[in-house]
Amino acid sequence: VYRGFHGLQIPREFLEEDQYGVSGGVELGMMSTTTDVQVALEYATRGDHPTVFEISCGAVDRGASVKFLSQYPDEEEILYPPLSYLEL
Repeated sequence: VYRGFHGLQIPREFLEEDQYGVSGGVELGMMSTTTDVQVALEYATRGDHPTVFEISCGAVDRGASVKFLSQYPDEEEILYPPLSYLEL
């Protein structure tokens, strides 16, 4: 899935490995993603510091499709719960 956003510079701590050799961070709120890279690119290019994450998912860490209740079903939105960890 893809997450597009803008207006935020990625902190150094997100990119550097910690004492366990892991880099990444936690999303504190609901994390909106999409299966459509063009939708993510559209969100990313609406402001400064455009960024798109490509996120690999397995059977255990899969988000929930909200297409069936979305006002914008063509965005193919997949939601992840608060405190989802993104590992580089």
